Formats: sequence, C-alpha cells, structure tokens
Amino acid sequence: MPSAGRAPAGRACYACAACIHIMRKDRLSWLLPGRILSGNGAHQWLRHTNAGGACIMNTPIADYKREPRRLELAPNEAVSVMAQRGTEVRVDRGLVWITQEGDGEDYVVAAGSRFCSGYDGKIVVSTLGSASDVTVSWTDPRRSGGYARSGVWLDYGRIARMEQLARRERAKAIGGLLRTAAAGVIRLWRRAILRRKPPIAASR
Repeated sequence: MPSAGRAPAGRACYACAACIHIMRKDRLSWLLPGRILSGNGAHQWLRHTNAGGACIMNTPIADYKREPRRLELAPNEAVSVMAQRGTEVRVDRGLVWITQEGDGEDYVVAAGSRFCSGYDGKIVVSTLGSASDVTVSWTDPRRSGGYARSGVWLDYGRIARMEQLARRERAKAIGGLLRTAAAGVIRLWRRAILRRKPPIAASR
C-alpha cells in the first residue's frame, strides 16, 4: 500500500511520454482546476477536461467500499467515481486517463498500475484509445499508513504474477526448442549410422 514517504511511480507528464501524441489537448488550466460535473451539463463541461467528447455516466460510481467494483470501459468511454481518501483505481488492461476534482494534475495509468486518491473529490476515468478494464476499490487510510497525496503506484503483486507467467512461457518455449533440437540430432545420428553400415552381399 502507498505510504506518505513513497514517491508515485509516475504522472501524466512523466510516466507515459510515448502517449503524448494521443493525450487530450484541452485539459483544464492548472491555474483553475474547475469542477467535474455529471448530468445535463457534463457533456459541455467535458470539452474543457481530459475526457474530450466522451460520454460520461450520469450517476457517479459510489458502491465500491464494501466490495471492489470491476468496470469494462469501451474506447473513448468515461465514468465518474465519487472518490474518497483511500479510493484506488487499478488498471487491469489498457490505458486510462484520470482527472480528479480540485487537482491541477492529470494521471495516465497503464495496466499493472493503480491510481490512489489522497483526498475526497470526484474523479473521471476515461480510456485512451482502446478498451480498458479497471477495478475501483477502497482501503482504509488508517490501516494502510495513510495517503499523503494522490498519485500512481505500480501494482507489484500483478507485476510479480506477470513475471511468473512470462518465466513459465519462456521455459515452455525453451523446452520446445530443446526437444526439437534433440529430435534433429537423433535423426542425423541415425542417418550417419545407416550410411556406415556395409552393404549386404548378395547370396549365390
């Protein structure tokens, strides 16, 4: 869990430089982080936020404290979450852009990472390009060591599982190559043996 002394793994301006060309160009001014609305005025307001012309859910997601809420987001889809201190948005697949009410910075969160909210305030989660899967959950800050600020952290548990899967696949691939090479050596050895055998004399 993130702690007060732990630096975030990355923010929009540092963590995903390769995605600069697809990032929204109409982000709120950092001088005036404005409000995030939902309902009839949301679509118009989103022209000034990261979500661009995306369609945002009218009812913000709030029922995730007892049990994590898994969301499947289509391309260019955006959802709003009533975040509290301790709210986490983990990205299981894809790439999302997160804007939080009152925060002058945006966050790009890739698969294997999670956004952690350091204070109360509605957030908007929108996909960048392709579809994405996210899980919204909540951790009691008193038990996790506290959230000094909002930020993005690596999901080390998921990364460890991905590394373990990669090692298994690598071992399987190497094993297949070794079996293929061994079969080839055996075929060459048999051919060499057959060539060395003297011809059988014809019976008179």
